[in-house]
Amino acid sequence: MKATLNSNEKHTPTQEVVATSDIKYEIVDEKGRKLKLKKPTVLAEIEFPLVLGSEKSSNTMFLSRVMPLLYLDCIDGEKVPVFNTFSDIEYWIQKLDHEGMEALTLACLEYFSASATQDKVQEKLKKLLGTPS
Repeated sequence: MKATLNSNEKHTPTQEVVATSDIKYEIVDEKGRKLKLKKPTVLAEIEFPLVLGSEKSSNTMFLSRVMPLLYLDCIDGEKVPVFNTFSDIEYWIQKLDHEGMEALTLACLEYFSASATQDKVQEKLKKLLGTPS
């Protein structure tokens, strides 16, 4: 799996904070497909379990397997729309297959996990406070 960070250079702290919402990561799965990931909106995170339904969203094993779909922005340039039905979710699971889901899950752990987020916050604080890295 290869990953590249696609973000614009910003100079002021305000611009950096605003730019973090636009940061996209690009990975390549074992089939050679380019998957772009970005942090989902809070609303998307809240609505996702509603789309899954109460039975599926209460199954923590199932939920942990499908949550990475929220971070998927596009596959080979094909934009992933907002999930409105469980059928939408099933479509993208089938499209990704094992290779895509594995790459997506690993990338989410690498770029969006609590430890990855903590490192980014510490980096930003050092920049804002002028502390050397």
